[in-house]
Amino acid sequence: MPSRSQHVPLDEYKSNISEIIQFVHTEWPDAKVLLITPHPSIPEKWLDQMTTWWRLEDEEGPEPEQDRTVGNTKIYAEACKEAGKEAGVHVVDVWGLIVAAAGGSSPESLDGYLP
Repeated sequence: MPSRSQHVPLDEYKSNISEIIQFVHTEWPDAKVLLITPHPSIPEKWLDQMTTWWRLEDEEGPEPEQDRTVGNTKIYAEACKEAGKEAGVHVVDVWGLIVAAAGGSSPESLDGYLP
């Protein structure tokens, strides 16, 4: 059965970002790199959407389970920012911008849909 897991351990995620930046700079020395952090998501809506897609795929593979948390996504956004700082590239903090738009509270307080 196909797996639905999209998880990459945090250290590997940060290392992958660094390797991609290094590759781009090696292959195209004049290229500008811009990193964009993960956006916050609302876990319940994420699971609803994943379940809808699963049903559209004729319920192939295991039924989706909750694999997102607001706090965990924030940790990945911070790792993206750290990787950018270490590499000296610009980072757009989408996580921070969306939370700021929510009044500095949590992404759940936003009206609208964040998958």
